[in-house]
Parts: sequence; C-alpha cells; structure tokens
Amino acid sequence: MFEYILYALAFIAIKPLFKMIYYKIKFGNEVSFFYFPFLGQFAQIIWDGIVNKDVFYSQKRYLIKNPNLKLHMTCDLKGGVHYALIDPLLKKQVYTEHEHYDKMEGTPFSDMIIDQGILFQAGDKWSHGRKLLTKHFDYDALKAMVLRLKGQLQQFQPENGTVDIMEYAKKISSLVITKTFFGQDNEEILPLAEEVNQNMNQMLDLLKNPFVLFRCFVFKLNKETTPKFLLTKKEIAYMNRLRFQKQIIDQQLNKRKQQIQNNEQVEDNVLTSLSKGILDQVVTQEEAIHQYFTLLIAGIDSTSHFIKNCCYALGLYPEVQSKLRQEILKYISSFDQLNASNMVEIKYLQNFLDETLRHYTPTVSLFNRVCNKNVQLGQFLFQKGQSFDVNYIIAHFDPSLFVDPLKFDVDRWQNMQKNNYIYNPFSAGQRNCIGQHLAQMEVKTILIYLSNNKEFKFRFGIFIWSN
Repeated sequence: MFEYILYALAFIAIKPLFKMIYYKIKFGNEVSFFYFPFLGQFAQIIWDGIVNKDVFYSQKRYLIKNPNLKLHMTCDLKGGVHYALIDPLLKKQVYTEHEHYDKMEGTPFSDMIIDQGILFQAGDKWSHGRKLLTKHFDYDALKAMVLRLKGQLQQFQPENGTVDIMEYAKKISSLVITKTFFGQDNEEILPLAEEVNQNMNQMLDLLKNPFVLFRCFVFKLNKETTPKFLLTKKEIAYMNRLRFQKQIIDQQLNKRKQQIQNNEQVEDNVLTSLSKGILDQVVTQEEAIHQYFTLLIAGIDSTSHFIKNCCYALGLYPEVQSKLRQEILKYISSFDQLNASNMVEIKYLQNFLDETLRHYTPTVSLFNRVCNKNVQLGQFLFQKGQSFDVNYIIAHFDPSLFVDPLKFDVDRWQNMQKNNYIYNPFSAGQRNCIGQHLAQMEVKTILIYLSNNKEFKFRFGIFIWSN
C-alpha cells in the first residue's frame, strides 16, 4: 500500500514537467520554466535568498537573458502548472477582460475580513464599492492628508541611532490612515489600527506551518467554517482576534448610522460613506466591514513597506540620498512650507519613487487568478481552472524599456514614457489601485520630512539615522 502512495506522489510530482517541456518545444524562447515539485517559485525564491542574497535574483534576469520571454511556468502546490504572465499584451488582455478570471485566495480566514471588500468584489458589487470610496481619494482628500501627516510627523520624531524603519512607518501610516478615513477625533478606532497592524505578521506566521499551508491553498480549507478539529491553536486564536476586531468595526458603523439617522453633524469620511451606503442598501454591513479591513491593511501594510524600501534605497545609495536632499531643499527649505502643490514640483522625488518601485516593489505580482472559462491569451490557451499571476518584478527589468536594468538609476525616468503594462506597481486598467496617489503623497511627505531632518546610513544590515 505504501508503495502505491509513493508511486502516486511521484506521478503527481513529475506530471507538471511533461506540460512544461511540451510548451517549451511548442513555443520556444517565448516560454521558460523552473521545475521544483509542489513548491515551484517558492523554491527558487528560497534558493536565491540563500545563494544570491536576493530572493528575486533569478526573476530580475529572465528578460535580460531572453528578451522574447512572454510566459514563465512553475509548479503549484496541487501538483499542477502555474503560469506567470510577462508579456505586456497578455497583461493588458487580463486587465481589460477581468470578468473571465476569479481571484484565487487561500490566506487563512480571508472570508472574515477582505473577501467582500473592493479587492475581491466583482461586477456591480465592485462598481458600487469603488464609487462609494472614490471621492475619498481625490485631490482635496490628498491635500487634507498631507496636512494631517505633517502634524503627526512633528509629534513622532525618530531619535538618532539605529531604528526599526518598518515599525516607524507602520506607526505613522496607521495614525494617518485611521484619522483620514475614519475620523480625525475618533480615538476609539486608533487601537484597532494597531491590532490590524499585527494581522499580516500573524497570518504569515500561520503559513510557516506546512500543514496549514497545504490545507489552505490546496484543499481551500481556509474559511471561518473550517471544522475546528482541523485548526491549530494559533489559528483559533487568530480567528478569535479577527472576530473581536470585526465587533469594533461593527460598533463604529452602528454608531455612525445612528448619528446620520438623528441628523447629527458628522465628518465626511469613509466611515460616513460606508454607513450611508448601508442605510441606502447599496452595501451590506458585512461588506462595509470588509471594506474597512481592506483599506486598513492596504493603507498601513503596503504603504509601510513602500516607505521602508525607499529608506533602504537611500541608505544603499548615498549619492542618490544626497542629490534628493539637494533637490528637495531647492523647493522646500523648511518642512513647514510643505503642501500638496509644491511637493509635485520636485520631479527628482517622483523619479526616485518610480525607480524604488521598479527595484523594490512591495507587491511582486497581482493576486493569483483562476480562469472561470477557457481563455485564449495571445497564442496560449488557458483551460478553465488554470491558475496564473500577472508578474511585476520580471517586467520591471525588461531591457527593451530599461537600459542597464539592474542599475539603480533615478535619472532614467527624466524622459521616460511609461508603459502601464510593463511598469505597473499599482496595477493597471479599470481596477487599478484606488489608493496609489494617496500612498505616493504619503511617502513623499515622509521622505521630505526625513530629508529635512535626518541622514540615512546602512551598515551591516542595520539602519542608522542622524541629524
């Protein structure tokens, strides 16, 4: 019996290789593959991290070695083949025909907090959600955010010496996002931002357990309804934590709905819009809670990584840091002078953000997708149920667009004509990132503040700040 199990596992493990070889023979240099049973791209990332000290070392060089590459193949956890789209025309087709694909979600208990939010909604649900939130990301909202962030930065001045940039960035982002979206004077919600801050770390910690990883991504037993006997103690604790957080948001929504019904004067923010949407039956209470979580997670975690990566680049390239400081001081000699208008004038700052996002994008690819029907993507036929992702990091090192792509060169953006389907750290098309401009304004404000006050050094893996 044991022998048959081994034979079955061996067959499942080797089966993807036949498909990869077939595609390689059929399409030649337009495809490439990395074969490692089950772990696939994860194995390559681990190998590159250990051997090359850069987890994306190989991916950054795919197009340098083969400029004709359109599709990259790896194994998936289920014993199948997973595709990574590289060609911009294939990506464009996905962005413009998103109704043919479902987002694949395997993270533990996402059905409790984000599955009904704007990231995973489709059709009319997505349209209503996007419309409800859009006004909170317009230019007036950005101007208000800059003023609010200035005040927070002056309150939380980092001390000289070694610093945990990620923790500093999360503290600032959580305060600003919470006050911007959910109320300037809403002190009740501030502790929730700190709680949500820890969710991503806890979720990643859960996935370090191979049993949890396979159960969630292979068997899709990652829901709140998963039988309790299959859950680890850490998962149960995490699920209870999410329930507690949902209760807080539920209370906030009920309180705001009551204020609206009583015709009380309330601040025009995301909390108010979601509450009005519930009263108008445009969204449900559960959908509003998921929107709440989505904005907190995206606004805090992704933006914090963006800030951290910028600081990393400034510490790694002191000549860039020096030039950036000089350019900032040309326009803004004192942090008090900063506003949303003069910030835009610092072209070198925007170029620096673009080059940082190209090298160190916080999001390596879009959420994995699954075809909900047979789809012809260019010359490739994807069967219903086929998984794939729209890869960012590989395309960001395309030598046809970026000369000497491995070089960190801020000046390359001086006259660059951006191709949104090659360089797209905030996605592209109709469903691009709703908060991309807010995130960039937030990062710019923080970098201007730090450039006016601090110097970054990066030694032996430790960041050092000084006046």
